[in-house]
Amino acid sequence: DYSIQQAGDITAANQGTIGEINQSLEGKYSIRIIHQGHVTLYEGLDTIQVEKGQQVSKGQVVGHIDAGGQLH
Repeated sequence: DYSIQQAGDITAANQGTIGEINQSLEGKYSIRIIHQGHVTLYEGLDTIQVEKGQQVSKGQVVGHIDAGGQLH
């Protein structure tokens, strides 16, 4: 878990495909990116900039988190 002191963009750790997007009851988003041989999960995003099935590149912005948020 990371406490976010300053709002900012969240980027993909590596190239892959957006496998799943969910929204919590609190309105926060989670994204799963499927890479070759592993999966990364980003939870606690305030907004997202991707769609399920979309191909993403390493370093591509996938979402945004506001200051004071928690990134899991």
